[in-house]
Amino acid sequence: MPAKKKNEQFKYEAGGIERFAESYHPSLENCVKRLDDMLKQEGYTKQNAFKNETALNLDEAETALSTRKKNKSMTVDWVIFLNKGHLLLSEAKFHIKNARNVDEGFFHEIERKVSSSKSIILKEDNFLNLHIEKTTVVLFQEEIVEQCVNRFRRFAAGKPEPELKPSNVEDFYQNYFT
Repeated sequence: MPAKKKNEQFKYEAGGIERFAESYHPSLENCVKRLDDMLKQEGYTKQNAFKNETALNLDEAETALSTRKKNKSMTVDWVIFLNKGHLLLSEAKFHIKNARNVDEGFFHEIERKVSSSKSIILKEDNFLNLHIEKTTVVLFQEEIVEQCVNRFRRFAAGKPEPELKPSNVEDFYQNYFT
């Protein structure tokens, strides 16, 4: 796959995650959900611009693929299919109301979720032509995003990957869906 241009921004591809889920495993088709519904499920109560955009609910997907429920690992909340075969991992943390609760342990927990999610997605050899974006978006309430950006920057000092990017829902929509 060609290298990503320095400022190239991949965007949501309608129908992409449905095709991915269908070709990955038949049971995953039921794990594709509308993003506005998943935002509500994760505790986001404000109006948002999402209409019919979909993502793969990775928690449900892991359950659907797992034959042993005890060995279920931690995963990010969802995977979004972007154009040119790129996948974007995203985690929602709307229950966090104070940035002080975003400590180094929290940061490392998200890193473990990203690692586990990547290993689940890339388990199948026929998906080697897909690319998981280096950046994982972590969604927070608008009021604490800037503080979380500063905290993540401190915790990530000297680490090349995974790149965790705090965002609010509006910026997330603008960056990947318009």
